[in-house]
Amino acid sequence: MTRNGGLMGDPIKHHYVPQFYLKRFADGKGQLRVVERKPPCRKYISNVKDVAAERLFYRLETAEGDSLQLEKTLSEIEGDCRGAISDLLENSFPPAAHVREAVGFFIALQWLRGRDQRDTFSGVFEKLAKHVVKFIPEQKVIKPLENELGRPLTAVETEEAVERIARAGVEHLRLTHNELVLSLLKMTPGLQRLACARVWQLIKFDVDCLLTSDSPVVTWVHPRNRGGAYSVGGFGMCDEIRIPLDMRTALVLAHEAPKGEVVLQGGEMHAKELNRSVAANAYLKVFHGVDIDPLKGIELPPPFESRIIVDGLG
Repeated sequence: MTRNGGLMGDPIKHHYVPQFYLKRFADGKGQLRVVERKPPCRKYISNVKDVAAERLFYRLETAEGDSLQLEKTLSEIEGDCRGAISDLLENSFPPAAHVREAVGFFIALQWLRGRDQRDTFSGVFEKLAKHVVKFIPEQKVIKPLENELGRPLTAVETEEAVERIARAGVEHLRLTHNELVLSLLKMTPGLQRLACARVWQLIKFDVDCLLTSDSPVVTWVHPRNRGGAYSVGGFGMCDEIRIPLDMRTALVLAHEAPKGEVVLQGGEMHAKELNRSVAANAYLKVFHGVDIDPLKGIELPPPFESRIIVDGLG
């Protein structure tokens, strides 16, 4: 046993974007180009085994010590998903029911499992505490402390006292590490059902031109529908769910599509729009082939560091 509660040889570098998926954008040596979203937006070559991964990312805490069983389970699931994506790309379309379910599960799981979603949920506590502060009458905090100190509180002391009481009031809502990891993964079946119920379309290109990212599942809202709650972009509140499957193929799950479930031929403008939306959705890094420049001519918005899940929780 190791000090992490696992057997000797257990992997400690856990990928939140599977290596089998990243290899579809890499060269024969497993190398791809990394573009960081945060300024100065460094660009460099790396190997798929070294990107979209963190040390013990899927570690769970148990009475016997840290467990790596979740990482093993996810690796087994990825095996089924890998075969389903290959079937989707190589065989007739629309896909068979079992392929649709497996790919839908992969898309739902990939939406939930990354660093972006985990950081979002971790940040909920902080936002909640700040919200609660607004509803705490200062006098209920100030008077007892002033009586105890025998003097008026300064403005800084008042602010700190209110903040401290607000945090204490919501501390019980904070998720443990295990609860945070497992609560996200438990949402997968609900999102899978939403994904499978949409209209599926494959977009194929004649040349290598597509990129991906550390957050490759994109919820896209048509400009005419942007604004208000609809623009948040959850699975049930977007016009399209997009994911590039390799450098020449993207899968689009549409809310409505007059042409139905078909294979579409993509052109230069289609590739540019897909790449813009995927790169803009990246949390920290964009990935693409070492011999192509799919970001050429694309202007990206500032990177975002959180995504709020507002639907698909069932």
